[in-house]
Amino acid sequence: MRPWLVIVLVIAAGFGAFQYVRPVLWPPPVPLENEDYQITKVQPYILEALVLATKDYRRKEGGEVMPVDLALAWGTMADPDKADRLEIDQRNRFYYWKADGPTLQALGRSNIEGNTANVHCVPADDLVRTSLFQVRPGERILLKGHLVDIRGPDRSWSTSRSRTDTGPGACEIFLIETLTRSRG
Repeated sequence: MRPWLVIVLVIAAGFGAFQYVRPVLWPPPVPLENEDYQITKVQPYILEALVLATKDYRRKEGGEVMPVDLALAWGTMADPDKADRLEIDQRNRFYYWKADGPTLQALGRSNIEGNTANVHCVPADDLVRTSLFQVRPGERILLKGHLVDIRGPDRSWSTSRSRTDTGPGACEIFLIETLTRSRG
């Protein structure tokens, strides 16, 4: 065999091994342009959830880009029998839950907080936007898209990067590319 061919094969094999063992990293954030907002994709995101409540924010700050908030439950809290035991309220871009003593003891605070969230919804297109306004409590939905950060003319919003955080900054900002609805 020719020596130069052996060298090329060794280099090619080494490059192939490098490609095989290198870690897979999330792609760098991708900015999307809107007339007044810069939307930066942070991470791909898929969520199958039970809708607990919806809130229309079209006429509020950021409503041009995040017109709807959904209070959602997944995992153990996506069971309608459990979710129905909570009182849900949405206001000022937050969601609040309330449970009586026996319910709280049965469900557990960490379980509720770790399996529910308020999601600021950024529709990727008009079809998703229309669908978001048709979503109702009690429906099961499948959302696919990306968590995003948003920079506006007067304010910026950063998405939560955890499903178990609480308080200010704990809401996911979800660029929804597909939305599939089904009844309870």
